[in-house]
Amino acid sequence: IYSFGWGITGLVLAISLSAFIRFIILLMAISWQLPDFAWDRFWQFVRKTLVVGLISGPVFWLLMRLMDQYLLNTTRVFDLLLLTGGVLLGGSLVYLWLSLKLKITQARVFLKLVKKLVNFRQAFLVSKVQMEKPKELFSTP
Repeated sequence: IYSFGWGITGLVLAISLSAFIRFIILLMAISWQLPDFAWDRFWQFVRKTLVVGLISGPVFWLLMRLMDQYLLNTTRVFDLLLLTGGVLLGGSLVYLWLSLKLKITQARVFLKLVKKLVNFRQAFLVSKVQMEKPKELFSTP
């Protein structure tokens, strides 16, 4: 990394290259272990995920740049926290919306999880599972 003089760009490229090599090795291991693996569904998921990532990535970047330059003074901590929260919320909503539009299963599973977490208290109040009454530790016959 240091010998090429690329700085942080070299580090990013090295991490990306190593992740891609591991991806290829794992794909070879899957094809060796599971010869009847559903490759068509797998590549369809990969394509959809790449599309969502390639669209929402620049949205994250654009939100950060616009809010940083024109909306917030990030020399103050509160504005920096607002910037972080706003970019995270806006970019995540775009990512989730695109995932739902492309019918990526994980987006629906994530929304179900969020609904369960929001209704956490309510789930306990209307639970159909009854708790057993504790048995006496020392019961006399």
